[in-house]
Amino acid sequence: MLAVVAAGGLATAAFFIYLALGVHDPVSWFTRASLQWQQRTTWPGETLLTAVQKVVGAGQLTINSFDLAVLLGFTALTIAAFRVRAGYGLFAALVLLSSWFHIRADFPLVSVSRYVLSAFPCFLVLALWAGRRPRWVHLAIILFWVSWLLVWTLQSVRGNWVG
Repeated sequence: MLAVVAAGGLATAAFFIYLALGVHDPVSWFTRASLQWQQRTTWPGETLLTAVQKVVGAGQLTINSFDLAVLLGFTALTIAAFRVRAGYGLFAALVLLSSWFHIRADFPLVSVSRYVLSAFPCFLVLALWAGRRPRWVHLAIILFWVSWLLVWTLQSVRGNWVG
């Protein structure tokens, strides 16, 4: 596990060293990505406050509502993952970390529902929790996620951005 974390850190450091030596601007990638996606780095409190304001201001279910629910739900699952195994919690926290520290004006939590798909420890925690409940709870979870799959598939087929 330590080797995997170290390899990720070394690869990231090598990328920024390449940018510093080859392009002569180690933060150029951040600048271009921020301009292209209209995102900026901020504190978690501002991200949460802006997301809640967008949801309340819309007055209806939107992608912002779904993204906020996903971020809060997966944050709770991440905290629970630390109780299963510290490495699981750390992995899930690293996946969610970027979602708490960036913001976009129109979609504060843009693509968070896509990012959390790689936080597999959260799904393990959810499976362990559902395994201790009656069968109908497990079926309700499946029904919930399949319903959202159908909603976002329909939106994608209609040509809307769902990422």
